[in-house]
This record gives sequence, C-alpha cells and structure tokens, in this order.
Amino acid sequence: MFSMTIMKGRLTENPVLRKKIKGSQESLWSSFRLAVNRERDRDSNGQSPADFFDCIVFGKRAEFLAKYGQKGTVLLVSGRLEMGTYTNQDNIKIPTVRLFVKTLEFCYGWKSSSEETAPERQHTHAQDYPIDDKEYTREFVQDEEYDMPVL
Repeated sequence: MFSMTIMKGRLTENPVLRKKIKGSQESLWSSFRLAVNRERDRDSNGQSPADFFDCIVFGKRAEFLAKYGQKGTVLLVSGRLEMGTYTNQDNIKIPTVRLFVKTLEFCYGWKSSSEETAPERQHTHAQDYPIDDKEYTREFVQDEEYDMPVL
C-alpha cells in the first residue's frame, strides 16, 4: 500500500524548531499548520474557505522551515497522512489527521526571519538538503518526555 498527499497552502504561524533527545539520539522536528484554500468553493464574496491541516517535518527540512518559514509563507508539501486519536478532558476520543512531510518547497519569494530576502534561493527546495530517512511515527511525536524547543 502507498499513501502520498500533496498540498499547497500558507503557514498559519511561524514554525518553531524542536529537539527531541532520547538516549543518545537527537532528532530535530517542527510541527505547523497549513491553511489550504478550497479552489472550487466560493462564498458570496468570492472568497475561498480554507481547510487547516496539521503537519510535521523532521531533520534538515525542519531546520530549513524554521529558518526561512514565517506566518503567511506559501508552501508546497508532500508526504503521508496518518490518522490518530486523542482523548479530550471529557474522556471522549477525538479523531486527528496529520501530514508527515517528506518534501517541502517554498512558493513565490520568501524572506528569512531577519526580513532579508534571499533571491539566489528563491526556488530552493528543502529536498535539496540531506534526507533523514528515519521513519517517524505518531508515537515519536506524542512522546514528549524529552521534547524541547531549540532556541
């Protein structure tokens, strides 16, 4: 079986790079939410409603996104969707869907967090960076024991 999803949307907030330390292993990751417009559904004002997808990216791609991504940046991402659940405070199981990103690409011009443009990198893809081929799972993300933001 094979699962591949491709989405294009805007970051809803600035991504935060996180580090997970488990034993002697250290992994970098970042989670973010992508707002994806529904192209064919328009309201009376001509606006497209958006769907919001939770995404997670690992390794060098996470570093790349945290360094150059900011709220409003348009991204083209691909990866696998994974279903899961969590139990809310009323003890009700809530279904969740998350995209585990394998590739990401900045669309249009983009700026670093210091507002400097990087014209020579306008079309650079995060997949140009070395690939971290580990298979990350929902359990990796939910295990927050050694999870910390990278400053």
